[in-house]
Amino acid sequence: MARIDQYSRTNVDRLLGLADQFLDDWAEDAVQGDKRDMEYEERSQEWAALRPLLLATPEMLRGLKGIVAFCEGSPGPTARCCHSLARTSLSSLMNPVSGIS
Repeated sequence: MARIDQYSRTNVDRLLGLADQFLDDWAEDAVQGDKRDMEYEERSQEWAALRPLLLATPEMLRGLKGIVAFCEGSPGPTARCCHSLARTSLSSLMNPVSGIS
């Protein structure tokens, strides 16, 4: 099974291109008479908001790993809190969602 840390930004962009293509194909049929398909419009706006976040995932993962490494073993309460939050986020990203492989 592929893991998220095996992907680069280029890999992610290529995979997200599948959704881009789906929306492009849907856009061709999104006009019904003189009226736009509201479901298409809504999904297109959601995708426009979500895509940049998904594209940034490799950089976010590297950032979280950097925070964990920087704060590891630090005695300060802020560093311990940052370490804990970063470890929890990393765990969420690195472990597949139940039922999805």
